[in-house]
Amino acid sequence: MIHRVPSNSGIVQSHPLADIIDVVFAYLAGLLTLINPCVLPVLPIVLASALQVSPLGPVVLATGMGLSFVAVGMAVLSFGQVIGINNDHVAQLAVRLPKQWEAL
Repeated sequence: MIHRVPSNSGIVQSHPLADIIDVVFAYLAGLLTLINPCVLPVLPIVLASALQVSPLGPVVLATGMGLSFVAVGMAVLSFGQVIGINNDHVAQLAVRLPKQWEAL
């Protein structure tokens, strides 16, 4: 998400604090994907394996997974902005796609 702040020169700029907050929320969203219902049955096995390697294994595993989700999310966001996709386009798709699916 891009937050725009008008400057004295009339050029619209992104606010740096808003960008940092976006990254923090993206990281937290990445961590939340660890408790996705399809991951939960496998999670104890993966965490036990990480714990056997090192006492900090589960923490490192969760951090790595969270960072990888953030990196992929930021890459998708950047690519979407490059090709001109914005929040309105995604919202329209979210409304239209289920309706098209029901029509099948």
